[in-house]
Amino acid sequence: MMNLQENIRRILKEETKLPSFIRRRFSEEDINELISDIEFAIPKYGGDKYIDDVIYDEVREFMMNKSEFSNGTLYDNLSNDEWLNQLYKFEEPLRDYVRSVFNINLQEQTKKVLKEETNRINIILRRLPADKIEKMEEEFTSILNQASESFQDKFKYGTDPLIPTLFNFKILVLKSLMRMLEIKNYLPEDLAWPILYAHYVDRIESRYEEIKK
Repeated sequence: MMNLQENIRRILKEETKLPSFIRRRFSEEDINELISDIEFAIPKYGGDKYIDDVIYDEVREFMMNKSEFSNGTLYDNLSNDEWLNQLYKFEEPLRDYVRSVFNINLQEQTKKVLKEETNRINIILRRLPADKIEKMEEEFTSILNQASESFQDKFKYGTDPLIPTLFNFKILVLKSLMRMLEIKNYLPEDLAWPILYAHYVDRIESRYEEIKK
C-alpha cells in the first residue's frame, strides 16, 4: 500500500488516534509489524471485502503474542469476564487505529459492525469443515443439556467440589464445545473463545437461570 509506513508514523503522532495506555505498552515497531501482518493476510482472506475479519483476527493474535493476555499476570489473576473486558479495552482502540491507517471510513465501518455483530461467528464458520458446521448447533444443544443435568445435581445434592456458579457453567459448556469441534485444529483457541462466548452467552445464561431455580 502506497505510503503505508508514512501514514502509520503520521497517525501515531495524533494523540486521539491511539490512547496513551496503548502507546506506552506497544512500540512503533510493534504497530508497524501489526499493520504489515494485516496487509499480508488480506489476500488470504479473499481481498479487501473481508478486511474487517482480517483486522479482528490479526489484532487478537497480536494481543496474544505481544502482551500478558495469553501468559502472565493478566492471564493468571483475572476471571474470564474480567480478562475479556481488559482485552477488549486494548483491542477496540487498536482496531479503530488500524482502520484509520487503511483509510476505512470509521462511521460506515461502525454501522457495518453493529449490523453484522451477530454474524461474527462466521469468522469461525469459514474455517471449519462442512461436517462440523452442520453439527455445531446440535453439539451445542447436546452439551448444554448435559451440563444442565450435571449442574442440577450439584444444586440438588451439593456434593460436587465444582462450585455450580454461572462462570463455571459457561466454562464447562464452551470448553466442551471447543473440544467437540476440535477448534484448535482450525484456528487459535484464544481467538475462537470470545467469538463463541459472544454467540452463545445469552443462551447459556438463560439455561443457568432455569436450572438453579
